Parts: sequence; C-alpha cells; structure tokens
Amino acid sequence: MILFKYTSLLFLALLLFSCENKKKDNKTIVENIKVEKTESTDPNSLTAIEQAIIENPESPNAYTKRAYYYARKGDYKKAVADINRALT
Repeated sequence: MILFKYTSLLFLALLLFSCENKKKDNKTIVENIKVEKTESTDPNSLTAIEQAIIENPESPNAYTKRAYYYARKGDYKKAVADINRALT
C-alpha cells in the first residue's frame, strides 16, 4: 500500500512538472514571434532597408541608411562600401 502511495505521488509530481515546462516553451515561442514581427515592421531593420534598395536601386538614401545600420553593428567594411555606393 505504501509503495502504491509513493508511486502515485511520484507520477503526479512528474505530470505537474511536465505541464509547467510546456507552458514556458509556449511563452518563449510567442515572444520569438513578437520579436520577428517587430523586426519586419521596423523601417530601420536590415530587411526593410534592403527591400528599399531592391525597389529603387538608384536612390542613395537606402544605401546611406544601410551604411548607418552596419556602422551601428560594428561592421565598418560594409558601411564604407555602402557609403561609396551612395556617393556614386
């Protein structure tokens, strides 16, 4: 009888811990989706800047924005290359 009691308590504890982990995983997934949505709607994101370059490759403004983006990220070689593209 004691063995059955401890086995059922152990099973209940495992069940509760597994349910809690799934909730945390779902919360993480929702947070990741929110981050992706804000990055795609942000006009200063790299994807938005590159889309502006694709739409109008002759405009120096998009290249300048991308150069500032790369400079903020610390990739100065790409920033200088984009400034040169904007100037030409």
